[in-house]
Amino acid sequence: MSKEKMTIEEAIQHAEEKAAELKRININKDIICEKCAEDHQQLAEWLRELQMRRNQLEEIKRELWGEGVTIGGEYQGVWVRYRNIEKIIEKYKEANK
Repeated sequence: MSKEKMTIEEAIQHAEEKAAELKRININKDIICEKCAEDHQQLAEWLRELQMRRNQLEEIKRELWGEGVTIGGEYQGVWVRYRNIEKIIEKYKEANK
């Protein structure tokens, strides 16, 4: 058994493959198989959303900690550079519309 952790992309692929497999083997329209397939598809969708939000966060971090003025302050418990705070707030609002 491998001790290597699954990446989020591998987890998404696994959930999608499992959903497709359960749909294929569910020839008798078994409610349990159908529910499992739906659950795996939902899991894949949640993981895609998580992946998207992580990517958005990484983009915001790059803007926050990119080159610029090193003078900053605390904003909602996080140390930030003043130069970029307006951009960060704007991107956060856009991402959570």
